[in-house]
This record gives sequence, structure tokens and C-alpha cells, in this order.
Amino acid sequence: MKFCIVGTGRCGTTLLWRMMNSHPDLFVFRETHWIPTLFERFGIQTVPSEALMDIVQRTNHVTGDPVVPFSAAEFAASPFWAEKMSVPEFCDALARFLGQPKKFTYWADKTPDYFYFVSTLQTYWPECEIIHLIRDGADVSASMSGHPGYQALAELDILHWPSMALDYAPPAGGFSAQPMRRFARLWHDRLQRVRDEAPSLKPGSYHEVRYEDILADPKAELRLLTDFVGISANEDWLEYAASLVQPNAGRRHKNRTEILESFDEPELQLMKALGYE
Repeated sequence: MKFCIVGTGRCGTTLLWRMMNSHPDLFVFRETHWIPTLFERFGIQTVPSEALMDIVQRTNHVTGDPVVPFSAAEFAASPFWAEKMSVPEFCDALARFLGQPKKFTYWADKTPDYFYFVSTLQTYWPECEIIHLIRDGADVSASMSGHPGYQALAELDILHWPSMALDYAPPAGGFSAQPMRRFARLWHDRLQRVRDEAPSLKPGSYHEVRYEDILADPKAELRLLTDFVGISANEDWLEYAASLVQPNAGRRHKNRTEILESFDEPELQLMKALGYE
């Protein structure tokens, strides 16, 4: 894994994924969620690949659908398959399989919830760089409140999705509405956890970028990111990636003042520390 994009969620990681996945030298998983479970069960062992694939195919989104759908039979019949693999070897093989026919050099991941597991990522991939995408807390909280995944986390008081993803099936009645206060705290706790983990990472392997800065000058921010992860940035790619920014992206929520009234002192202090009004 060349790098992993993490964040609170609802902070623009999908846009950044689209930009980076369009790079000619990269294949970027949109979201995996299975690495923590694989680490917990298998550690650094080399194990039968069928056992690894079983976990991967049972890892679900909040919809109950697999996070990365693929044909197990086709993967097992591909030249990337081996009867036994370690977790890093398996993930590399799956990236090569899913990334066909693109002739990429590196693969990466965009799973916002890996903020809790950045040290695990560097256990498997010591050279993995961590890109932390940050967005204004009021906008994130508002977006979380309308998303079923974050509604689930808020109601169950759980910090991250990988702890729920294995064999997850959504409840028939969905989740109950939660006060904005719960989403403000979720934004704070998830973002602060990334920053708390950063000092334990390999020196120079952690980089923060703001969603608002990407919107304001995508080419400049992408040049900084490619320099950070050590890949080239040609003008054609920069032009295309910049075109992925939608005209209405970054629009402030109309009830921003009301949302901020739900913030307690820890959330307000973090907003100030990050430079948001």
C-alpha cells in the first residue's frame, strides 16, 4: 500500500479518491474495511488464501452489500492468486486483480475509518503514507446526520465501521434520528483520534490536507500530495483531476449557526485549532 486516505468521513475523501484513482500510476481501493479484522485474526502469518478471501467477501457496507464486490472464482483463477498468502500479499494480489487492465505502479486505499488503525497499516506496509483529509466540523456533522452509516455509529455510540462490518445486515427499521450533538461529537472524536495517532507513525509519513483547500486550488494541493507520496504529477492528469470538482462543492450548510449551537467546548476548541470560524 503506497498510501491511505483517512478522515472523519463526509469530509471529501470520495472526491480525493476519484482524483488519485485517475492517476495513471495508481489504483486506489474506494473502501475496504477488512484490514483490521484480518490483522486481528491472522496477524503477520501466511495462511490459506481462502480464509482471507472469506473475511473480505463477508465485509459489508451499511447497506449490507459487500464493500468490494468481485468474483472469488475469477480471482482464484487469476495469475495473481497463490494458495497461501500473508495479509499484505493478499491485498496486493487483489489490487492487481481488480485494477486490470490498468498498468499501474502502486496501489493505495481510501477508507476514512482507518484513522483508528494507521499503526496497523504501517505494521503491514512500513512505507505507507497517511493522508488525513480535514473538513469544517459543522459541514461534516450536518452531512453525517443524513447518512445511514453515521446514523448507525451515532445511535450505537461506536467510533468506526470496521468493528461492525463483518457479516453486517441492516436492521429492518433502520436507525432512529439522533440529535446533532451526537454527530458533532463523532466528528470531534474521529478527527482527534487521527491526530493523536500521528506521533506514533513513521516520521514524515503523515500529512494533513483540507477539503476546502482542494476545492480552492486543486492543482496546487494535488502537487503537494503527489510530492508527499513520491509520484509524478503530469499536467494532463492535474487538469483532469481538477475538473472533477463540482461547481457547488463546498457550499456551507444553510443552518450552520444552528449546527454550531450543538457544539460543546471540545468541538469548538478543535474548530478554532483547525482555523475554522
